[in-house]
Amino acid sequence: MNMYAVTMVLMMGTAAGLGLCRVPAWRGWMTRELAALERGRPLDI
Repeated sequence: MNMYAVTMVLMMGTAAGLGLCRVPAWRGWMTRELAALERGRPLDI
């Protein structure tokens, strides 16, 4: 695995571990990002 893949796995694992109590906020963020993407606006991460 390259470093990018390792970093992504670690970030996803950390986000999953810390974000279990914040699922509604994460879903709201994803919904907003997907809506922006559909409108062709750059994502604000």
